Amino acid sequence: MKLNKISFFILFISLLLSILITCLESKLFKIIFKNYAFIFNILFFVLLFYFLIILFINLFIINKINEGTFDLEDKNNNYYLSYNYMTNLILIPILPMMPFFFVPLVLKLFGAKLGRNNIVGAAILYDPALVETGNNVVLGGFCIIKCSLINKKKITLKKVKIGDGATVGANSLLEAGIELGENSIIAPGAYVPPFTIIPKNELWGGNPAKFIKRIK
Repeated sequence: MKLNKISFFILFISLLLSILITCLESKLFKIIFKNYAFIFNILFFVLLFYFLIILFINLFIINKINEGTFDLEDKNNNYYLSYNYMTNLILIPILPMMPFFFVPLVLKLFGAKLGRNNIVGAAILYDPALVETGNNVVLGGFCIIKCSLINKKKITLKKVKIGDGATVGANSLLEAGIELGENSIIAPGAYVPPFTIIPKNELWGGNPAKFIKRIK
């Protein structure tokens, strides 16, 4: 996705505010950390920059992302394009490197609706604001969940919904519009095509994913 006016404005304001606040705090850091003040200035700047971007995304963008099919050039779709640009810029590159216990919190900050007691490995969610999971869900390492489809000049946004107790295997790929039922399992390495509905208590696998067996 290209940088549009909304993305540019949020990044510019976040960068400007981060620089100004870091400059104001630099004297205090010199007093507290002395010879290590420069390192803490850099760390403070990066954390503040990320914080401000996440704050602006939550205030102005997430609640304006809707399901549906849109023209890529449609100005009404600018909010999603901005969201996609910034998540790809600052979220996707760092997700695989995060401690697993920290990932759910970060995804929630970007709009994901995650239930309780979820285990999220190095999962990659390209549109976290359109992902909904129940409780006790397992997202295996390096599984990929996408909630958008691009066809020529059209883009379709559709939520991915994962039920209580479901498991998404490592290195699997889930496309937009998938619904995974309670206690169902996607086998590692599987590819689940768009809009697939998987009932509860079933094991699916393969490329494309197909029903394998019922789970008792």
